[in-house]
Amino acid sequence: MITLPWTSPKVALAELIYAFHAYGVFAAGRLDIKNITETIGIMFGMKIGNIYKVFEEIRMHKRNRNRTQFLDKLREGLEQRMAECDEAAL
Repeated sequence: MITLPWTSPKVALAELIYAFHAYGVFAAGRLDIKNITETIGIMFGMKIGNIYKVFEEIRMHKRNRNRTQFLDKLREGLEQRMAECDEAAL
C-alpha cells in the first residue's frame, strides 16, 4: 500500500475520521472508531493516538470557535474548485 503523508494537524484527521464514523461510510456504519482510526492512521502514515481524547478537544472548540473547522475548509475548497471549473467551461 502507498502511504499518503498527512501534513495537516492531527486534530484535522480526527475530525475527518469522526465525520466518516458519524455518517457510517465504512461497512455500513458497523466499524468502531478505533478500527477506523488505526486503518486511516496506517494509510496516512500518522500515529493518531487516543482518538477519544482528540475528539474531546474538538468538542471543546464550541466555546471558542467552530467545531468543524477542517470539514468546513474542505467543503469551501471543493466549492471553490467547482466554481473555477464552471468558469473555465463558459
